[in-house]
Amino acid sequence: MADSVERMLGEISGKLDSLSSNFDKYIAYHDKRHEKLDVTLAAHEADINQAKGAKTMALVLSAGVAAIAGWATSVFHPFR
Repeated sequence: MADSVERMLGEISGKLDSLSSNFDKYIAYHDKRHEKLDVTLAAHEADINQAKGAKTMALVLSAGVAAIAGWATSVFHPFR
């Protein structure tokens, strides 16, 4: 009976060690996968920030053109 209990405890211990090892491998794989995602997200974030800057410049330039056109219209064709 004692051999049976010790053998079963040994089997349980081995299974727990195996489970712990597999879980550690999964965590390492998961972290590596997230590192790849972080790199991809950083690249997308840079592209989005660049697009935001381009949009801002387009708005500033169009506002400038509209202001100049409004000024020119008021100077050369004043309302009476």
